[in-house]
Amino acid sequence: MDRAGEDFFVKEFQRRRRRVLRYFASSTALVIVALGLLEISDHAHGFFTVGGGFGRALAASQLAAALVFAVIGYNQYRCPSCSELIKGHDRYYLGIVFDPEECPRCGKPLK
Repeated sequence: MDRAGEDFFVKEFQRRRRRVLRYFASSTALVIVALGLLEISDHAHGFFTVGGGFGRALAASQLAAALVFAVIGYNQYRCPSCSELIKGHDRYYLGIVFDPEECPRCGKPLK
């Protein structure tokens, strides 16, 4: 394949990787806010006119949204060439390879 085609795969994979990072950051922020809401709803009844039940429901919905963001991000982290998840392992971690040089399945460069 010519260099332009390889550049397309590299750019597309890096775009997908940045999207996954944004989803991960959003999920993390939602979990932190949800845990904070749970703490506030347990200790400050009527805080800003938010009752304990409403605060817990809001926290639960944020946790669910974080889970949805995580699943969407995981499913989008695929090779642009063969559409396989970029899976691999090293000494410490089994699962998704965060910043691979190439696709472990088809060998296309991703960096």
